[in-house]
Amino acid sequence: MSKNKIIMIIAAVVIIAAVAIGAVAMNKSKVVATVGDEKITKDQLYDALLAQGGSSVLDSLIEQKVISKEAAKQNIKVTDKEINAELENLKSQYGGEDALNQALASSGVKLSELKKDLKTNIEAKKNGRVDY
Repeated sequence: MSKNKIIMIIAAVVIIAAVAIGAVAMNKSKVVATVGDEKITKDQLYDALLAQGGSSVLDSLIEQKVISKEAAKQNIKVTDKEINAELENLKSQYGGEDALNQALASSGVKLSELKKDLKTNIEAKKNGRVDY
């Protein structure tokens, strides 16, 4: 290979690396909110969320993934009927559908998120996990 080709390849690699590093740096400094002329970056948001219980959220996400993977491995299926039965139990515990919806709204939880959590809980129960 000629010396010029090697130099061109090295230059291309350096340019690609510089572009990639710039893209990562720009993504980290991405502005997610602005208050007046003050900017809140994605990094600042991440740091604040982590400081305010982020490790417990991470633990919960990991636990959900482990349960889902184990359920798939064990061929455990959860039906809409089972999820809806659990949802009906929650409605009665809260004193009706309106009360449950109000609790969800005040917590900032969507019904779809609740159903996903119910599915994970049912998978855990079917797999013999009573601690989830």
